Amino acid sequence: MKLEFLCDADFTKGIVDGLLRLDPRIDILSSDEAGLRGVPDPRVLSIASELGRVLLTHDRRTMPHHFARFIQNQDSTGVIIVAQNVAIRTAVEEIYLIWAVDDSFAWTNRISDIPV
Repeated sequence: MKLEFLCDADFTKGIVDGLLRLDPRIDILSSDEAGLRGVPDPRVLSIASELGRVLLTHDRRTMPHHFARFIQNQDSTGVIIVAQNVAIRTAVEEIYLIWAVDDSFAWTNRISDIPV
């Protein structure tokens, strides 16, 4: 099954726009579309899993901790943490490669950083 993504509230819109320009078939839901503004990280992880979407975030400070606690009690659909200082083009290319080659099962309970 092809990966679908959910962006948390702080995720860069330029990356989303770049992904959709590269391939409009990418299924990516913004935080605004999902109503995530002000939602705590543990609940964001839960929503992503309920929707079957890999979470895209820049939150390297708290998300890994919340993710580790989350997967102790239930499965996660995965998290990709994109460094704040990474070039938009690099982020787009790396997320696109993940989307192109992986399926959703490969991301169960997995957290990864971009750049790798």
